[in-house]
Formats: sequence, structure tokens, C-alpha cells
Amino acid sequence: MHVRPIEFDAAIVRWSPQDATGFTGADDALRSWLRERSVGTGSLSVIHEHQATVTGSAGVLASLSAGGRSEVMKRGISLGSRDGCVVLAFPKLERLSELSRGLSTGGTVVVFEYGAPPALDGWMAATGAYNLSTGETTPPLDDELHDTFVAMLMWEREIGGGAQRGKQRELVQRPLATLKSAGLDEDFVITYCAALGLSDNYLTKLRAHYKQA
Repeated sequence: MHVRPIEFDAAIVRWSPQDATGFTGADDALRSWLRERSVGTGSLSVIHEHQATVTGSAGVLASLSAGGRSEVMKRGISLGSRDGCVVLAFPKLERLSELSRGLSTGGTVVVFEYGAPPALDGWMAATGAYNLSTGETTPPLDDELHDTFVAMLMWEREIGGGAQRGKQRELVQRPLATLKSAGLDEDFVITYCAALGLSDNYLTKLRAHYKQA
């Protein structure tokens, strides 16, 4: 797999048990962040995984979802190519990887984090996401570790092979061992790879390789 450079601005509203699904603490920060990028003058789409989060949304997510801008993903339908600003409301990992593959250069993505594992720390590091709850930009990984991810993803066929008996599985598991020794847990690795565009089918396989490495 050839890793496409991440050439979009990213922001995240992290799950907060105190704010439940409203994320009210980040509403003002998100409005300001979008204004700075002139979002609203161009293409804007809000992607929901389920209808329930459209009708149950509150605050800025509800206002962004109004006016016919929201879409509910149906089984088997992918995002395809997108431009402008895309808001992902509680996305599945496959949606994060689809967007990395399909969002136009110079686009903007806002993610409302789903309140269940996996946490999106890896995705945040890969995209340099701005944390709207804290006002801080996520620092990138060390260049050497990032390069380890990129080199590993070149072995896509091997990632799709068996973790215990797959041919040349060491081409995947050797870099995974390096990432493990650097303290990167399974969810960090998986969500980092999703940000780099690895498809959902391979993400599942990669988890097995991580456990075996």
C-alpha cells in the first residue's frame, strides 16, 4: 500500500463522560475553528453512522447537521471522494480510513469521537489533529516511528495474511515489534494506520499481527 500524505486540516472533539453526547465544552471552540477556515462558504457534509445520532445530536453538531447537510451511511456504501469540510459523527474506523483516501487536498475534517474503544490517539498523532476540548494540537510521532508505519504498510499483502502461519509475516511483525517497544499500544497503532488510509479489512488483520509480534 502506498501511503498518501495527509494534506488536510483535522480537529477532534474527544468523548467526555461529563458532557455525555452533547460535547458542550467544545462547541464554542469548534465554531471558532471552523470560522478561521471559512467553513460554511464551501462544501460541508456531516456523516453519521446511524440515524439516532442525527435526531439525538445537540449543540454545534445539531446545527451542523441541519439544512440537509447530514448523511447517514448505509451498509456497504463508502464515502468516496470528498472535498471541502467533512464532519464525522461517531465514525467507525473504516470511515476514518476512507476519508484519508478520498478527501481532497486542502480539505478539513472534524471528528466527534465515539465513546467506546478504540480511542483515537493514533489517528490524532497521524493527522496532527487539533483537540477542541483542550485547545492543543496533537504533536507528531518521531520521524523514525512514522517511517516505520509507512514502511510496514507497503507490505499490504502480508498484512492480509495469517498472523501465525502467513507467508513472510515477519515483514509486518518486525516493525510492529518496534512500535510495541516504543510503547505504542494496539489501538494507537490501528488508529494511526486508519489515518494513513489502511482499509478496514486489513485493520482487522493487523490487530492479529500486533498480538503475535
